[in-house]
Order: sequence, then C-alpha cells, then structure tokens
Amino acid sequence: MPSKKNEFIHIFDCDGVILDSNQSKVSAVEETLKSFNAPKEFIDWAKVEFRNNFGRTRLNHFEVFSDYKGIEGYIFNKENIEKALKTYSLFVKKIYKKCDVIESTYNFIFSLPSSDSIYVVSASDQDELRDILPKKLCKIRKENIYGGPMGKIENINYIKSSLGVKDYFFYGDSVQDARAALATEIEFIGLTNFSAAPHLLTNFCENNSLKYYESIDSLLISK
Repeated sequence: MPSKKNEFIHIFDCDGVILDSNQSKVSAVEETLKSFNAPKEFIDWAKVEFRNNFGRTRLNHFEVFSDYKGIEGYIFNKENIEKALKTYSLFVKKIYKKCDVIESTYNFIFSLPSSDSIYVVSASDQDELRDILPKKLCKIRKENIYGGPMGKIENINYIKSSLGVKDYFFYGDSVQDARAALATEIEFIGLTNFSAAPHLLTNFCENNSLKYYESIDSLLISK
C-alpha cells in the first residue's frame, strides 16, 4: 500500500467487496425469472451468465437474457424487461437491508487516514445504494456513491474529472471491475474471497498483470 503522507482516492465496488451479497443476488435473479414462469433450462443458463458477469448494470443483464436462443420457441420478451427489473429491484432492496458488511473491508475502510477519500462505484442502482450503504458504513458519504443506470467506466471517469490528477485505487471482485480499471487507467486491486466467479477474476488478473488477493486483509496487514 502507498504511504499515508499523500492523499489517495479509494473506490470500492459494492457487491462482493463491501457487502456479502453476490450469492443472494444470484438467487434474486432466479426468483425473478421464476415469477415469469421461465423454463428451468433458461433460468440455469441465466444464473451462470449473471454470476460470470457481475459488474454489468441490471438493465444490461436482462437485455442479455432477452437474447437467449437456447430453447427453440422460447423468448424472454424484451417487453418483459421493465417488469423484471422492478421485481428484481424489490428482491435486492430486501437483500441489502439484511446482508452483512464484509468484516475485512469494514476494518480496512476504517483504517484509512482521514486525508484519503472513499468512493463507491457499483453497477447496482445508485438510489438503492445511497439509501443503504451510509447506514451500514458511516465513513461512506452518500454523495460519494455512484451506480446504475450509469456504467462503472462512466462513473469512474466522472470522479476523475471532478477530482483531477490523484492516485486512484479500485477494489473489485469481478472481471468487469478489472476491465473498468483498465479502461479508466487506474490501479486495480482484485478481491476473490466473496467474488461470484473468483476463477474468472484470477485468470483475468494474471493475464493482464493486475494485482489480486483472496482478502483485503492482506492490504490491511501491509499498511
């Protein structure tokens, strides 16, 4: 980790980094699709697609679901996307109220010096995140939380344009997070312990010479 003498900008993904919510969100996708009486084969495919692509906005996820062609004659109609998004959102709001903050992340955030700035950039809905996260982690300011419908690259670039030249660190648990860090030219720190697809993240980081750790504890110890 860098010296505490300088100011650093720490940007955290939410699911799988701050909140232990990934597995619950996969279940929320399953329950949402069941409410449409979707075939089991389609639901099983959608769960894998969702799990392997955390970091997309929820709209992107359901748009991909509507392109499914695995069962002849079955279409997850694009007209159903809006209804599916509302159903999924209700599940997620319940998940966020109940799920725990990952202890190692909690400890790490509270170990950061007051001169550093803390942001959240997630693919989850921005209003939902701003409602729940400051209640769970008082060190995270509501106005420093960015999410959907804007994508991670757009939100990170907005933060960079607002703050100017700084040392930025993006803590993420998905390949989409790593790609966003590469696209915005900031340092990525991958965290695999609560990732929905740790093998994909590990392989991507190794292939792109990016740092990754099982837990953020490794950074806490090195401070």
